[in-house]
Amino acid sequence: MNTENYKNEPREAKKMCRANNRAHVLKVLEGMEEANERNEATKFCTIANRMKEGYQPRTSVCKDRDNNLIGNDRLIMEIWKQ
Repeated sequence: MNTENYKNEPREAKKMCRANNRAHVLKVLEGMEEANERNEATKFCTIANRMKEGYQPRTSVCKDRDNNLIGNDRLIMEIWKQ
């Protein structure tokens, strides 16, 4: 019984994420249609460009005094304190 739950949990989580993503995309598309119907070209184009760009994760990297790249948030905060 536990092994079945262990195998099914990731599937269920993936289904939920896909459903949420699909609902979000539909909501954005409805906003685009509404902007198009109201002849709001700038809003329509802004939404379209944002959809084309997709998700781009942000990275926070900083250099220390020896020009080594630091990716740890705590160490970055220490460098900015100095």
